[in-house]
Parts: sequence; structure tokens; C-alpha cells
Amino acid sequence: MDAAAIVARLAARFPGEVGALTRDAVAIRPVALAAIAAFAKSDPELAFDCLSNQSGVDYPARGEIEVVYHLFSYRQRHAITLKVGVSRDAPRLATVSTVWRTA
Repeated sequence: MDAAAIVARLAARFPGEVGALTRDAVAIRPVALAAIAAFAKSDPELAFDCLSNQSGVDYPARGEIEVVYHLFSYRQRHAITLKVGVSRDAPRLATVSTVWRTA
């Protein structure tokens, strides 16, 4: 499955919570992170069993910290990057460590 199809599947399941695809990455709303992560792993078509990298990017001018999740499916052999922006003033985000231990 290519990145556009992956994003379409996520957007169909989580309307209004998933942004547009930009260079194999998609922005998602912070409140939907835990649900999207669980679905991305458990859905047989997506099967994202590997969180290969998690990082953060600080954007002081935007007043935002962006958390970046690089996902890979060994079974389906596809990848996607999820990006979640949170306010620098209140940088709180649900954990995905219950979905991927590497988090």
C-alpha cells in the first residue's frame, strides 16, 4: 500500500483527525494519537508493527513542538510518518508505549 492509500484509510476511519499527505508524512490531531496508533497497528491492511523512530522537533517561531513517529509494517512492507504538533506552552501528548514498546 502506498502512502496515499494509507492516509486515505486512516482518514476514512478518523474523519477530521488526519491531515493531507506531504512527502510520505501526515499530520494528525493530538487528541486522536492513541486511537490512530492502535488502529495503525491492529488493522490487518496497515499492520504497522514497528515504530522504527520517534523524535521531536522544536519550532519556537510557531510556538509548537512536533513529535514525529516513523512507522513500518514488516508484513505489508510499507511505511508512513505521523506528525503530531503540540503547544510549547502545554506540551502534553498521550503515550503510544502501550502500542509499541519502543516508544
